[in-house]
Amino acid sequence: MTKLEPSFMIAFKGIVTPNGTGLGVMIFSEQDNNIWRLRKNVQNEGSFQVQGKNAEYKALIFGLEYAIKNEFKNVSVFGESNSVVNDIARPWETHSTGMWEMEREMELCLQVLKMKKFFNTFSLAK
Repeated sequence: MTKLEPSFMIAFKGIVTPNGTGLGVMIFSEQDNNIWRLRKNVQNEGSFQVQGKNAEYKALIFGLEYAIKNEFKNVSVFGESNSVVNDIARPWETHSTGMWEMEREMELCLQVLKMKKFFNTFSLAK
């Protein structure tokens, strides 16, 4: 009989304020009820200003990086942003108005799509 691999729920939130950008992630282990709380401040990247949707992507990536580093194999991911969830489900569609924003969002979306291959099961919902 094989042992079941543990499952993890990951909730993410990226927020932009006049004082900076913050990323927050909570990870819940369904096996032993452990909870991890991760926080990170993000600096602007050159001339690139982190905006709301990009902050959500960065929070998602921050959580997935932690999960990959800790070898979590089964994840269910939850975020508030319909737009990010929809982009990951249908990456060929975009909802941005400017070319720079669209290009940056596609880069972040592709990064998430590449990270999915590290998991045996991956689901993303709002």
